[in-house]
Formats: sequence, C-alpha cells, structure tokens
Amino acid sequence: MSAVHSKTLKMLYSGSNPHSGTVKLDRGGQMNGTNPVDLQPKQCGSCHRKCVVVSACAFCDRTSCEACTRLCVSCEKVFCPLCSVLKYNQHEEYAVCLTCGS
Repeated sequence: MSAVHSKTLKMLYSGSNPHSGTVKLDRGGQMNGTNPVDLQPKQCGSCHRKCVVVSACAFCDRTSCEACTRLCVSCEKVFCPLCSVLKYNQHEEYAVCLTCGS
C-alpha cells in the first residue's frame, strides 16, 4: 500500500508545472510573454533513453524521466537514482535521499 502511495506522490510532484503561473494569453487567445514548454524527447540523465524529461534532481540537477525519478519519503523532494537510496523492510520499499538517509 505504501508503494502505491509513494508512486502516486511521485507522479503528483513530477506532474506539477513550475511555469504554470507565467503563461498569459493575449486577446486572441495566444500565449504572450513566455516561450512554450519544450516537450521534445530528450535523453534521460539516469537511464540514457530518449523520453520526455520530467524533472531535475534536487541534489545534483540531473534530469530524469518519470521511471527513474524517486521521491524521498522524508523531505518529499525529487531525486535521481544516484542521489537516493532504496530502503526495504518486510512490507515495502521506499526512497530516501542521501541527506535524509545519513
């Protein structure tokens, strides 16, 4: 159950758009004052596959796709696989960043 919860949180955080408040429409309904968001496939910094890069690691700023991104259960920030550790107990697995894990 916790694995589903952490995956849901990761999807929610990765889906948020920091540029959502900066887009303004002119009278014709066209975007004004900002560049459109680039959704072209890029190479993931972790798995090196071509995919839409979702977020940058809060520790090293490496871009990661949705499959590689991990959400720290302590600080709730997004990290790449190199800056986070998967912890296991009898019932679940969860990610902890290097700062919270020490």
